[in-house]
Amino acid sequence: MSTFEARIARVLRGDSVVGAAFLVADQWFATCAHVIRSAGKQTGESVTLKLADGTRISAQVIPEYWRDPNAEDVALLRLEQPLSNMEPLLLGSSTATKGHNFSTFGFPKATQELAGRGEIVGEASLDQIKLLQLDSRQVTPGFSGAPVFDEVTRRVVGMVVAITPPDEYQRQGTTAFAVPSETLRAVFKELQIVSLCPYRNLEVFNEEDEAFFFGRERVVQKLLESLKREPRFLAVLGPSGCGKSSVVRAGLIPALRRNELPGSREWGVSTVRPAAQPFEQLENAGLKAAQDGLSAAVQAWLAEHNDRSRCVLLIDQFEEILVSTPPDVCQKFIAELANLLDAPLAFTLVITMRDDFYSRLLKEARQLGGWIERGLVNIPLTITKQELEAIVQKPAEAAGLTFEEGLAETIVADVLARDQEDVAYVTVLPLLEFALTQLWEQRRENVLTHDAYRAMEGVTGGLAQWANKVYEGLDKNERSLARLILELLVHPADKDQGIPDVRQARPIPDIIRENAILTQQTIDKLIQARLLTVKRDPRTGEEIVEIIHDALLVEWGSLRAWLDEDRPSLEIQQQLSEAADAWKGHGSDKSYLFRGRRLDEIEKWLGGHDQRLSQPEREFFTACLQEKRRQQTTTRILRSTAALLVLSFLVVGPGTWGYHEIVRERTGSPLVQINGGTAILGSNDPGQVDHPIALLAYGIEKFEVSNRQYHACEIYGPCTAPLNREDYDAEAKQEFPVVWVTARQANTYCKWLGRRLPTSVEWERAVRGTQGRLWPWGDDPVPKGNLDLLVVMQPVESIPETATVDGEPIYHLVDNVAEWVVRVPAGCQREQCQRGWNGEDDLAAIAGGGFDRPAERVTEVIASSSTNLDASIGFRCVTD
Repeated sequence: MSTFEARIARVLRGDSVVGAAFLVADQWFATCAHVIRSAGKQTGESVTLKLADGTRISAQVIPEYWRDPNAEDVALLRLEQPLSNMEPLLLGSSTATKGHNFSTFGFPKATQELAGRGEIVGEASLDQIKLLQLDSRQVTPGFSGAPVFDEVTRRVVGMVVAITPPDEYQRQGTTAFAVPSETLRAVFKELQIVSLCPYRNLEVFNEEDEAFFFGRERVVQKLLESLKREPRFLAVLGPSGCGKSSVVRAGLIPALRRNELPGSREWGVSTVRPAAQPFEQLENAGLKAAQDGLSAAVQAWLAEHNDRSRCVLLIDQFEEILVSTPPDVCQKFIAELANLLDAPLAFTLVITMRDDFYSRLLKEARQLGGWIERGLVNIPLTITKQELEAIVQKPAEAAGLTFEEGLAETIVADVLARDQEDVAYVTVLPLLEFALTQLWEQRRENVLTHDAYRAMEGVTGGLAQWANKVYEGLDKNERSLARLILELLVHPADKDQGIPDVRQARPIPDIIRENAILTQQTIDKLIQARLLTVKRDPRTGEEIVEIIHDALLVEWGSLRAWLDEDRPSLEIQQQLSEAADAWKGHGSDKSYLFRGRRLDEIEKWLGGHDQRLSQPEREFFTACLQEKRRQQTTTRILRSTAALLVLSFLVVGPGTWGYHEIVRERTGSPLVQINGGTAILGSNDPGQVDHPIALLAYGIEKFEVSNRQYHACEIYGPCTAPLNREDYDAEAKQEFPVVWVTARQANTYCKWLGRRLPTSVEWERAVRGTQGRLWPWGDDPVPKGNLDLLVVMQPVESIPETATVDGEPIYHLVDNVAEWVVRVPAGCQREQCQRGWNGEDDLAAIAGGGFDRPAERVTEVIASSSTNLDASIGFRCVTD
């Protein structure tokens, strides 16, 4: 039984039900006066009510609130004490409810409990008494005293009071009448009529808000047309604030349920926001077999829901996967989505994403590239005057609200004036929706006023003014904490990775700082003021908070200034937070701890920012320091050993070996000698002519530089850690190629070994040999290694020794990752083709294949910035 029905009581005469009553306030039920008469009671007497669970309670008929059955026909009943487990039904205005569907619940016979539905026809008058006229085939005399629940405004707008029997023409048999909610309030002034706000402030419109979602029909139609062409995939992209989520949730999904695509009424829709744990979110959405693979999850869902012809999965705010999800989880999730889309299942994937993440999506989700090309819809960047008028006026009409004369036109004109055209940029919508919500909160009765609009300084001034007012309302200590809390809820921009400032949700325990009571108090005030929104993680039960909308990051000048001022600290804090999560998520594996210069940077930063650390971050940092002390002890022992080795070399001969040479000797990869002479170089493109080129002899490393080798340079040399440490620090992946390093970092490592980066010509010579072959292993283009696996890197020595240069094996020239080289002119000769790195950005290049380069272009060289970072770029060194 629904909570609506549970708040409706049976009015008894003995054991017989004579009508209904419903809870309107603490200790108060409302019903019809004629129902009380039918129960054999009068004013001042007690009447027995029976609740939905069978409990019988007594209520007194209060004379002050009695209206005769021949007049308004209202009675208010007072309980001896409130019902602890029941909330009153909310009353809403009956004004402008004409045409709305309603539902109710009554007792036509002693043994019957039935729901009723119908349509509100409009206002009516019987014997000069104002009533609501209803059209329903289910409402009968046993519904007297039952609430009339408006399914549009989701409020009780009246109380069933009478029906009209069929006339001599057998008409009007479906006509019923209700006492309006305004009459109930006039009788009992303690009652409140609480109108449902038809605007959504800075929150998303959901499917249940469809009745108030207007002005986006043109976009919804584009989405339907795209799904008609490609029913398996839809990507909805647009700038922050354009209403992507609302268009899909409150526009597209209801359209599918209305069968606007043939058969879509039978589709089942699951909606998730991925956050940092996309697989867990899918399980929460009902895809319970997600741990066995998404295809298995969907197969199980379809089997369980045999009344559904298709499983539709909406992943809202898909950019969270790219920003918040650990790289290995991100890659696994995207790979499984691609496999699922290729599987022969009745499945549709819908994603929404900010368009400023598009290039990163193509880079990190290459497996989805073809689907994105076929199913991409960009939200139009502008919105028309007619659409704005619908967004402003139609929700108010649906909720029974009115604008003061000329106000709606003023609001639309102000939005258009902002862009000085007959259209407005769609990103104004959050500001508009916020302003309309503020107008509703400051309404007079059901009227939105000019005075309130002027006080908020119009559409563009309202958001920043409101946020500043909330912030200034805090005391000094709370303001300091509020700034920190808001900053911690922003994932800072990373220009190198193409990531703008975006909101990030965090569990409240991760935000609590040293003064836990004050921090929680400040968070509560920000939630109460709606700067933050809170939800509960269904997996952990923890409360999660986030800034209510990305628009605050743009429109609130104070927040923008704080972010710009504290950006260096925010970036370090973000790294520390993500590292702490990874360390904890992998069972406190010490390979996930910070080391070397990165740890030194964190220590230096913490000198003035210790109060910024959460408890998980503090535990992680303490573990880092303990590991550092352990490493320092180990280093002292190794240095002592190195000193003994140096003495032994001095005794044996004149050569003097230092510790640097010993570490280098043990660290560097074996070299393969490449003889000097003429080589045939060129392109794999048959349309281009190969050409001879002269080179001096050189040695090239047999293997790509591994995580283990690079670690040695970080601990004992000048190297700095890669951007992403997850695989780099994992003990099981020490023999995998090191990635996420820039060309400058690669060059630093090679110099430390007394070597250098290869030039593009040296690299190609090692690939093609002296005969100009197309493949390192011959001219037969058989895929090897990761050219086949595409996603998962392999250890540097894991592939058989089939690739040789002049009879010597060189592993993985193209099988694992692309490699950094020094770019030289195509027509260079001898020394000009074999030069070292001089630090100029235009000399950085990427050579070879790997899982991000087409396998057939093994000798392709792509110019790149020396500061570029990628999960697919490694390197090897050469010597003269």
